[in-house]
Amino acid sequence: MSDLFLDLFTEILSRLPVQTLLRFRSISKSLKSLIDSHNFTNLHLKNSLNFNLVLCRNSEFYQIDFPNLTTTVSLNHPLTRYKSHITILGSCNGILCISNRFYDIALWNPNIRKHRAIPNLPISHRSESDTMLV
Repeated sequence: MSDLFLDLFTEILSRLPVQTLLRFRSISKSLKSLIDSHNFTNLHLKNSLNFNLVLCRNSEFYQIDFPNLTTTVSLNHPLTRYKSHITILGSCNGILCISNRFYDIALWNPNIRKHRAIPNLPISHRSESDTMLV
C-alpha cells in the first residue's frame, strides 16, 4: 500500500509549478531528495501543465507565465561582469545557455534561479562572428 501512496504522491507533485516544489524541498530531507532526483525531474518535465516563457529584450530578461500570459517577472541573469549585450545561445528543458560581450558563458535555470559558469574555452573569438551552441 505504501508504494501506491508514494507513486500517487510523486505523480501529484510532478504536476505542481516549480516555485511550489522549491518551497516543498525545505519540508523534509526525504521530500528534498525526491524532488531533486533525476527521475522526478524527468517526470516533472513530462507532466508539467504550466511553463514559463523567457523573453530577452535589450539584455533584460522577463519570465512570462504561459498559457495565461498575465504575469511578467523581471529576472536577474547571472552574467554580472558585463550586464549588457547578453545573448541566448540556446535552450533545452528550461535551461538557458547565455553569453555576454566578454564571452562569459553560463547555463542558467531561471525557474530555480541557479546557474553554472562554463569555463573559458580555448578558442579564439572574432568580434564580428556570432556564437551558437547546438
